[in-house]
Amino acid sequence: MPEANANICFRLRVSNPQHQPLGGTVDIELRRRRAKQSCFVRNANASKDIEVQLERPGLYHLTVTPTDHFKPVSRTVNISRHGCVTIQIVIEKG
Repeated sequence: MPEANANICFRLRVSNPQHQPLGGTVDIELRRRRAKQSCFVRNANASKDIEVQLERPGLYHLTVTPTDHFKPVSRTVNISRHGCVTIQIVIEKG
């Protein structure tokens, strides 16, 4: 039996305003619309792309929180059934 959702993933690129990798670590939360459970990735390396495997396509609320003193960044993303979606999040230090 084929794995129907084997290719569903989310790729996150975290950068500074100059579009260079942010560095350090970030916490990521992906919450599906109307779902009570979230997918968490803790202390992900923000100096490279971060891939998260997902069980289902759909509309997700994404929150990226640097593990130091910066403010979290949130947005809504639509994850398709095929391939891997790459989203770039820009975080300003200060």
